[in-house]
Amino acid sequence: MKRFYHSVSGSRRLLLGLSLMGLLPWQSGQAADPLDALRSLLAHGNTTQAWFVARQFRGEWEGDPQFDQLYAQAALASGQTGEALFALERAQQSDDSAEVHWLLAQTYLAMEQQDPAKKELYLVLSRHPSPGLAAEARKRLRELGIGGRQEGLRGYVEAFIGHDSNATQGPYQQPSLAVINASDLEESDGYFGLAAGGRYDHPLSDSQTLFADGRAENLSYFDRTDQDTFKLNLNLGSRWDYERQHWKVTLQSGHERLDGDNALTRVGVTGEWGYQSTAQLRLGTFVGVHDLNYELDDRDSVQWLGGVNLVFSGPTEQSATWFAGTYYGRDEADNDSEEAHNNTDRRFIGAQAGVVVPLLEQLDTVVSVHYLNSRYDGTNSIYNERREDDYSAFNIDLRWHFNKAWSWTGGYRLIRNDSNIEYYDYTRHLIQTGVRYDFR
Repeated sequence: MKRFYHSVSGSRRLLLGLSLMGLLPWQSGQAADPLDALRSLLAHGNTTQAWFVARQFRGEWEGDPQFDQLYAQAALASGQTGEALFALERAQQSDDSAEVHWLLAQTYLAMEQQDPAKKELYLVLSRHPSPGLAAEARKRLRELGIGGRQEGLRGYVEAFIGHDSNATQGPYQQPSLAVINASDLEESDGYFGLAAGGRYDHPLSDSQTLFADGRAENLSYFDRTDQDTFKLNLNLGSRWDYERQHWKVTLQSGHERLDGDNALTRVGVTGEWGYQSTAQLRLGTFVGVHDLNYELDDRDSVQWLGGVNLVFSGPTEQSATWFAGTYYGRDEADNDSEEAHNNTDRRFIGAQAGVVVPLLEQLDTVVSVHYLNSRYDGTNSIYNERREDDYSAFNIDLRWHFNKAWSWTGGYRLIRNDSNIEYYDYTRHLIQTGVRYDFR
């Protein structure tokens, strides 16, 4: 480390002058060391003097990691974010401590660059920081909304209009074994929808957060009013965050109505574990069990499922975010009759993947695919063969932000259910556009 030996230099006279003014500590008749000088000025809130002193000593002290950190603090307090970033990048070459990454995070936040700030905050937690610094880093991550943990209430309402090429989800042609009305075959129609949802997060401690969220959606078809649907989903849970890990337990419920009649009621619980492997990569796994109650009692079942997923984000706000996951599950009929087991018991495995691309500053684009393979255990009582379905979907969702509250939404979805039983085989195209209002 460099030492301050220049007894007659202008820098030493500066320190001596500040000491006589009472701005710096006096040590045995000598002016303070420049590092002590900067620490004292910053500790007492004398940021203007600290920035002045830091610039005077930069020529002979830059490259010393302690000085570079103090220089960055003084620069940051004076609004000189570029100078602070340059000094910290230099300091990091020889000091990769949690404290350096904390200052880098503060600098990026001052520059309104959230993604690199999040990266630095995760690096703080990975460098075994003091309990106080770890708490501050986790608090700042919460403020940035990591994992949806923003504090307080926020919600949205939206209205949309669209077209469905197969509103009845019927087969291409009359099934050969089941006699149904011609109106139940493939038929297109337009629709109008209204939806509203929200989420509330309440921190109980530095590590635990309670949350509740929900969504209600009503879909009204122009001609096929018998396909009008209403869906309501409500969730209540708790999340625990420890360094780079998080745990979450969620109680889930859902209700669906078709043409005014009860179609499905669902209740269950899901447990999740997540791990922030790097600043860009997040891994997770989940298990859950749900009780499914349909309008027809012989379809009631218990569903078990579990899976893994990952999310990879680029280093900047303009980078794409990739996500992928796979899951496996089983449905078991509640009704103990042979017909119920044959038509309900199944094993399924699925996978999904996608990318979120910020094409423009105001435009968010999400492209995703989903595949689900279902194999039923028994022989279908009507068609006398074991049902096998391969479901696939392709989605494009667009959202143009007019401002923080209002946005335009649009999307296209292609669904294909390839089934060995003709009655369950269908293709569906949906296109939709609407407006959304967010509030908090």
